[in-house]
Amino acid sequence: MIKLNSFYEKEIISIIDGTRLGEISDIEIEESSGKIISLILTGKLRFFGLFGRKDPIIVPWESVRVIGEETVLVDVKTDIN
Repeated sequence: MIKLNSFYEKEIISIIDGTRLGEISDIEIEESSGKIISLILTGKLRFFGLFGRKDPIIVPWESVRVIGEETVLVDVKTDIN
Protein backbone atom coordinates (compact mmCIF):
# COMPACT_ATOMS: atom_id res chain seq x y z
CA MET A 1 0.00 0.00 0.00
CA ILE A 2 1.18 3.52 -0.80
CA LYS A 3 0.12 6.49 1.32
CA LEU A 4 -0.83 9.71 -0.49
CA ASN A 5 1.55 11.86 1.55
CA SER A 6 4.50 9.78 0.30
CA PHE A 7 3.86 11.11 -3.24
CA TYR A 8 4.79 14.65 -2.18
CA GLU A 9 8.39 13.56 -1.59
CA LYS A 10 8.90 11.98 -5.01
CA GLU A 11 10.44 13.44 -8.15
CA ILE A 12 8.30 13.11 -11.30
CA ILE A 13 10.22 12.13 -14.45
CA SER A 14 9.00 11.63 -18.03
CA ILE A 15 10.01 8.26 -19.51
CA ILE A 16 9.63 9.74 -23.00
CA ASP A 17 12.54 12.19 -22.82
CA GLY A 18 13.93 11.90 -19.27
CA THR A 19 12.77 15.40 -18.31
CA ARG A 20 12.31 16.16 -14.63
CA LEU A 21 8.77 17.51 -14.58
CA GLY A 22 8.66 18.74 -11.01
CA GLU A 23 7.13 17.90 -7.70
CA ILE A 24 3.56 17.08 -6.79
CA SER A 25 1.68 20.04 -5.36
CA ASP A 26 -1.74 18.38 -5.29
CA ILE A 27 -3.56 15.17 -6.14
CA GLU A 28 -7.00 15.17 -7.77
CA ILE A 29 -9.29 12.45 -6.42
CA GLU A 30 -12.72 11.41 -7.67
CA GLU A 31 -15.01 12.10 -4.76
CA SER A 32 -17.50 9.27 -5.31
CA SER A 33 -14.97 6.43 -5.77
CA GLY A 34 -11.84 7.73 -4.05
CA LYS A 35 -9.75 6.94 -7.15
CA ILE A 36 -6.83 9.17 -8.12
CA ILE A 37 -7.62 11.11 -11.31
CA SER A 38 -4.43 13.12 -11.77
CA LEU A 39 -1.25 14.45 -10.23
CA ILE A 40 -0.82 18.23 -10.27
CA LEU A 41 2.79 19.34 -10.45
CA THR A 42 4.21 22.68 -9.37
CA GLY A 43 5.17 24.84 -12.34
CA LYS A 44 8.82 25.85 -12.69
CA LEU A 45 9.92 29.36 -11.79
CA ARG A 46 10.29 31.76 -14.72
CA PHE A 47 13.25 34.10 -15.03
CA PHE A 48 14.67 33.36 -11.58
CA GLY A 49 11.25 33.86 -9.99
CA LEU A 50 10.81 37.45 -11.14
CA PHE A 51 7.60 36.81 -13.04
CA GLY A 52 5.97 33.99 -11.06
CA ARG A 53 5.59 30.38 -12.04
CA LYS A 54 4.49 28.63 -15.20
CA ASP A 55 1.11 26.97 -15.16
CA PRO A 56 0.95 23.70 -13.22
CA ILE A 57 1.45 20.45 -15.12
CA ILE A 58 -1.45 18.00 -14.95
CA VAL A 59 -0.44 14.33 -15.23
CA PRO A 60 -3.36 11.92 -15.75
CA TRP A 61 -3.19 8.92 -13.42
CA GLU A 62 -3.28 6.62 -16.47
CA SER A 63 0.13 8.04 -17.46
CA VAL A 64 1.84 6.84 -14.27
CA ARG A 65 4.04 3.85 -15.17
CA VAL A 66 6.31 3.18 -12.18
CA ILE A 67 6.21 4.37 -8.58
CA GLY A 68 9.63 4.00 -6.99
CA GLU A 69 11.05 4.96 -3.61
CA GLU A 70 12.27 8.38 -4.80
CA THR A 71 10.72 8.86 -8.24
CA VAL A 72 7.52 8.42 -10.21
CA LEU A 73 7.97 7.65 -13.90
CA VAL A 74 5.24 8.95 -16.17
CA ASP A 75 4.46 8.54 -19.87
CA VAL A 76 4.00 12.25 -20.58
CA LYS A 77 5.70 14.64 -22.99
CA THR A 78 5.52 18.30 -22.07
CA ASP A 79 6.95 21.55 -23.35
CA ILE A 80 8.23 22.93 -20.05
CA ASN A 81 11.58 24.32 -21.17
